[in-house]
Amino acid sequence: MMGPVVSSAPFMPPIDAIERCSIYLFGDLTGPFEDDLRQLLHYKSNALLQSFFDQVNFAYRQEFAALPTEQQEWLPRFTDTVDLLSNLDGTTGAPALRFSLLCVYQLGRFILSNSYPDATTSTLIGVCTGSFAAAAVSSSRTMAELVPAGVEAALAAFRTGLYSLKMQRDIEPISAEGARSWSFIASLTECRALKVIEDFASETHLTQSQRPFISAVSPSGVSISGPPRILTRLVEACAIKAHSIPIHSPYHAPHLYGPDEVDEVLGYLRNENLRDYRQHIPVLSMATGAATQAHDF
Repeated sequence: MMGPVVSSAPFMPPIDAIERCSIYLFGDLTGPFEDDLRQLLHYKSNALLQSFFDQVNFAYRQEFAALPTEQQEWLPRFTDTVDLLSNLDGTTGAPALRFSLLCVYQLGRFILSNSYPDATTSTLIGVCTGSFAAAAVSSSRTMAELVPAGVEAALAAFRTGLYSLKMQRDIEPISAEGARSWSFIASLTECRALKVIEDFASETHLTQSQRPFISAVSPSGVSISGPPRILTRLVEACAIKAHSIPIHSPYHAPHLYGPDEVDEVLGYLRNENLRDYRQHIPVLSMATGAATQAHDF
């Protein structure tokens, strides 16, 4: 008997009872950011921003050098983040690097604003990849404190992306056609999407790792994720009007990742001083709309 279809938490409901509150939203990878990051990397008029980029460069070099040789070969050679960004396309590790570089871009833009949010009147929201930047901002009180937290957040994002990339290669290695999308958006209700996926998975006798799953829910539809070849079969078999999005490995997949995997990726800090960081600005959950309960970075 097949197990239940795995679904992520629902789209965040309307936020009530927040008066005169500034909301900072850190988005996900569904929109391009590389050109804006490239311009930001050449901005030389903010010393703190340059310090952040310099520390990210150093942290990347240390992190990449510690990887197994096979995984090092997935990444481009570089001297700084400008090189890394320029040589990104066509590399095996591009999905993991984009996951991290988006965090670098978001925090760079935040540092450039030169104004730290008031913890009593501000709220943060992180959408998928944006959660790493939101966590760094939440646990810092000044731009100077944000720099080391931001570097650690970028590394955590990279490790998360790399783990997802390894899972992708285990489930469905990239074909000669190159990277294909692991997610598409469809104008279906969550209930209808669950039924479609359940029927398809039962008829095709898919293994747990092959099963499509709902990775996000919004008022206008759902995002369905899974191995690209399986998604193609699902769309064709069920006549779904689908719009693919640039996600190239599995995320929001509780049937693939558990507490042990989370601890392997996020269970240690490169900078031990960050253990003293505490949450100062509330972060709202995209799943419930409630403030997340976190005691430290």
